[in-house]
Amino acid sequence: MELEKLLQNIQEAYASLLNCTIVIFNQSSIPVTKVSKINNLTNFILRTTDIENDFAELYRTMWVNTGIPGVKALVAPITIQNEPSLFIWAGVFVEKEEKMWVEASLKERGIPYFPYSVEELSLDSMQEKLEYVEQMVYTCQQLLEANKYKCEYTYYLEWLNKEIDLFFKKRFNIEDSLETFQ
Repeated sequence: MELEKLLQNIQEAYASLLNCTIVIFNQSSIPVTKVSKINNLTNFILRTTDIENDFAELYRTMWVNTGIPGVKALVAPITIQNEPSLFIWAGVFVEKEEKMWVEASLKERGIPYFPYSVEELSLDSMQEKLEYVEQMVYTCQQLLEANKYKCEYTYYLEWLNKEIDLFFKKRFNIEDSLETFQ
């Protein structure tokens, strides 16, 4: 199975588990997976808000603002050899007792609010979501590292096969040359 399909499957599973939208993107903020479990509010935020491009310095999972007060998302780096290579964006979440603030903020901006699409979360629930996203990071990290090593092994095995072929060709050429002198 291709790497992107495996990442997509992991993402779909966690989106269902967390009951939220999830997408994996690269350092250029370009999605490498299709968005999972999209809802109206999240769709609006993803279409109208640029995913910040300064996540390259991010080394741990963090709650980030979405541009709408009281509405948060989780961003988590997937690091390979201590360098962030991909990022998980999971959201959106409304902080407990912030729903009225969110509604007022959206109404003020002329944005329709979609109350059925986002749940309010307590601090404990937010912490639990963060921990699940960190588990997803670990799973994706293991997959990416295994794929990286597989690519490296494949490269070295191909190189070794070429060198062996060259060695045998040179050996046979030397033996053919020696036979002509006998």
